[in-house]
Amino acid sequence: MIRIPDQPQSVHNAALILGNTLRLGIIRQLALGKDNRADIAKALNVTEDSLTRQIATLVEHGLVTSHIVAGPGRPVRFEFHKDAVQELHQLLGEYIDGSTMPIEDEQPLPEIDGRAYRKRNK
Repeated sequence: MIRIPDQPQSVHNAALILGNTLRLGIIRQLALGKDNRADIAKALNVTEDSLTRQIATLVEHGLVTSHIVAGPGRPVRFEFHKDAVQELHQLLGEYIDGSTMPIEDEQPLPEIDGRAYRKRNK
């Protein structure tokens, strides 16, 4: 993704994280109460494998946490952090609205994988 010269690194980072339709869909499904890979995959009509990389990105950037639940197969439950998501959303909104924003020395994010995902076979 191209970084605009006067664009703060934090805005660029927020766009990288939220600029993926599958990641946005995952956040939405978590907000709607789905908390496991199978339910999220079914709701988004994708395979569970295609969620792995995108959920890992959300976890890595503090928007989602994962919890291993005791039991057979060690199921994982996910929870999204509404405040963190809203903070990125607000940052992008302020940038789009033309608010003056300092160009900070924040580090760029490592390459974020935006590869296509596989649709679920019906």
